[in-house]
Amino acid sequence: MKVERAQKPRVLLVPDVPYWICSTIARAYVRHNPQLDMRICSGRVLRRIPEVTAYAGHFDVVHFLTPHDANKSQADFRGRVATVSTIHHVQDGSNLDSVAGADSVMTGSTQWQGRLEEAGVPAEKLVVVPYGVDTSIFYSRSPEERKRLRQENQIEAHAFVVGFVGKRSSDAHGRKGTDVFLRGIERLAQQEFPVHVVLIGPGWEAVARELADQGVGCTRKPFVTDEREFAATYALMDAYWCTSTIEGGPVPVLEAMASGVCVLATQVGMVPDVMNSDAVGRMLPFNDAEAFARETAALQENPTRQQAMGAAAAQRIREYFDWSHTATGVRPLYETAQRNFCAAHPEAAELPTECPPWPAEWIAREEARLTKRFLQDAHHPPSAFMRQLRKVTESRWATAWLRSGARRGIAP
Repeated sequence: MKVERAQKPRVLLVPDVPYWICSTIARAYVRHNPQLDMRICSGRVLRRIPEVTAYAGHFDVVHFLTPHDANKSQADFRGRVATVSTIHHVQDGSNLDSVAGADSVMTGSTQWQGRLEEAGVPAEKLVVVPYGVDTSIFYSRSPEERKRLRQENQIEAHAFVVGFVGKRSSDAHGRKGTDVFLRGIERLAQQEFPVHVVLIGPGWEAVARELADQGVGCTRKPFVTDEREFAATYALMDAYWCTSTIEGGPVPVLEAMASGVCVLATQVGMVPDVMNSDAVGRMLPFNDAEAFARETAALQENPTRQQAMGAAAAQRIREYFDWSHTATGVRPLYETAQRNFCAAHPEAAELPTECPPWPAEWIAREEARLTKRFLQDAHHPPSAFMRQLRKVTESRWATAWLRSGARRGIAP
């Protein structure tokens, strides 16, 4: 199949998995950039495509939305097509391994732009593209709807609800600050504060048990499949806590603010960019559980301030951090990548453009299968043995072997 050069730049977006935040980001890029011809294939599925190098001719840019996926797959495209590595945050040296081979590097905040420059990433490669929120889905709910949703979730009317969103597997090196979160909640409980926790995301069984041991009510949702239903869970909250020590966004801070929830957060990632005043949210010191407890109690004692902060937060996100404003930032990112690529690889213009048809239907089936399995695992986590077995059976060589067997008429 000969691939004709298209008028629109052709971009392959590679999130880590089809069911978490990077895929949400990828879909937002597609929706808000009609000037680009964009396709999505998660890294988990991309690594199962045998001889994936042969498909490079379909694209002008390959954008890896995590450094993990860039580390594993960037070499398949290097020298053939411009590549972009996304550095959300740095928690160990492996996060920066893909930078040298990338033609441009995306990060979501000015905080990490500065830190990456300090770490030696060339400024001419760096482009800040802030994350965003769909404010037609994440928005402030009426008091009547909030009351109804709380009743449906069996949350007592007098409770002051603190929210937390994330997945346990993202808590490498304890960067989510769950120890601070638990100490802050414990402090409130000791003061007989009517705290209730809404815990969203898979893997937090131990945290839920510890909250129960403290006598704290907890509404736990391992995973919410429907985006609008997920957005409605923020209406359960009076305050959202981000106790992290390292973050790239975090996007849940934007979602909570867009939903009119008062956010208390450490100065991580995008937080200093978004919280430009105390009127829209409160930035608190790292590792200070007492500060989170104190500020939460102050909000509960002053409903007028709580309402005003939530309204100001929602307005701030609508005006500056809706996806319609932020997603278009990938265009200069890709222009930078192509410019740097052409300078470094002038011979690439002569590479053959013939390649096999892009396996879009197979990719869609694999993405759906991975999502279905994730939903099952969110409620019934697999054993360590099963995780290792999956890793082997889903490797690229195993996929290639099964395909070759199918071509020869051999049943797998």
